[in-house]
Amino acid sequence: MTWNVSNVGAVADEAAHAYGVSLATVGLLTTALFLTHLAVQLPAGRACDRFGARRVGFVALAATRRRKA
Repeated sequence: MTWNVSNVGAVADEAAHAYGVSLATVGLLTTALFLTHLAVQLPAGRACDRFGARRVGFVALAATRRRKA
């Protein structure tokens, strides 16, 4: 199951069950995802215009890469 702003509303019950959380938590996480996505759009767009989409994409992947514990 993926976590995407556009499809959570239709499957909120299934998402809550899959993650073992309440519907309120699903709503809170969806709102946090949406606000984070909104906050990153302008800076990421300007960075893509300045440095190129490929370079910005690689930096984003490196920044979100899971680190070994």
